[in-house]
Amino acid sequence: MPLFDPKRFALYEFECGLPANGLGDKLVILGRLRRRRADGTLLALTETRIEQSFNERLFAEVFDYRTLLSHGEGDYHLKPKGYHASTNRFDDFSLGFFGPLKNSPSVSAEFKSPGANLDAAQTGSAYGGVTVVEQAFRAAANSVQWIIVSNYEELRLYSADDSSQYERFIFDELMTERDVARAYVMLSRHHLLGDGERISPLLAYHLEGMPVLIAQKKDKLRLVHEARCYSEEPAGLPPMDDALRDALQRAANNSRWGWPKIIPGMDPDLVGDRLVVEALIDGEPVTRIDFTRNGIFRLQEYVDTEGTQVGTPDKSLFRASEIARSQAMFTRLAGAVLDPVFGGTADFCWRLLDSDNAICVAEADWSNLGHQGNLHTDSDILETRNYEIVISSLPDAYVAGEIERVCRELLFAFTSKSTMGRLMRIKPASARVEAMVSGIGAL
Repeated sequence: MPLFDPKRFALYEFECGLPANGLGDKLVILGRLRRRRADGTLLALTETRIEQSFNERLFAEVFDYRTLLSHGEGDYHLKPKGYHASTNRFDDFSLGFFGPLKNSPSVSAEFKSPGANLDAAQTGSAYGGVTVVEQAFRAAANSVQWIIVSNYEELRLYSADDSSQYERFIFDELMTERDVARAYVMLSRHHLLGDGERISPLLAYHLEGMPVLIAQKKDKLRLVHEARCYSEEPAGLPPMDDALRDALQRAANNSRWGWPKIIPGMDPDLVGDRLVVEALIDGEPVTRIDFTRNGIFRLQEYVDTEGTQVGTPDKSLFRASEIARSQAMFTRLAGAVLDPVFGGTADFCWRLLDSDNAICVAEADWSNLGHQGNLHTDSDILETRNYEIVISSLPDAYVAGEIERVCRELLFAFTSKSTMGRLMRIKPASARVEAMVSGIGAL
């Protein structure tokens, strides 16, 4: 069972962004690990012959921990063979803050030889029949928050208070920047340990419930709009509040925007590091907005669906034009909110949740529910890659062009057929795209 809800964790991952130097060098190091596995070197060696080099490469160079000699001063973060007095046991290594007068572990790790079964009872009198996972939990001090277990093929991250849930990473599957980004925001020093002065970002996410994902509802999809500007320093709350209030007021009062889920008089509340707005209609939440001091602007809303009895009685339908229109509105709104505070460009991303029982229909095909080009997917999460969009100037034609690109990726993701084992992307006809983005140019 996963430790984190993947849909909600995607919001946290977007808020974290990427390390300043990118992920290219980290992919190279992980590629070396895969090659050593492929040529049989790792399988021929025991845990003790691998761990020193492996830990230096993976934890120091990929996940940015300081080891004993990687820096000449200050704290280091990886301590081999950490002793935990509360359990009177040693782990393979601890992650935390260490120095001449400091011994503050936050993570306890247990590694076994390549190919070892992490869930099977271990043989030998020293282990007493416990599994590797049980051994790791027995060795950990009461003060640690996380436990890592690995056999050099997979790595698991557990919360120290629950051995039944974990996040799992297969090293051979960390092939793209997207794969590594998810591992980085769970396992890197910045996220797992933080700065040592306050609760770490990942622990805050785990315990404090931020960011919030709106609840799933019957007969509705959830559409998550996100934009991110990069800023070296947190923005001031007064200019953020002014920009958000002004943009919401303009959106609510401008008939050209025509977005009923933006309601006049929506007031932001300060919640932790962010301004939050929740819109209610008849007491039911319809929209949630988050605007954080580090440049994240997010809007979550519900998309209505309609039932069908034509060939797919267990499916529901939603209109591509409604998604496209909401995306265009959000692009406008995000530009109006972010530009006065941060300016320049922003990364935009869209996610459509709960789509595994829904079919997307372009407006021109609404009367022909058997159209073969409609999106049908078994996935309950459809998402785009990050799109860089200029927010300081948003002419109508520019917005329409960007949303057309996004909709092609989000709503026309893949065909249901494969050619030589490959999924092929749908290329909708021009008339279908025009119907899908109809009205955006007039916004």
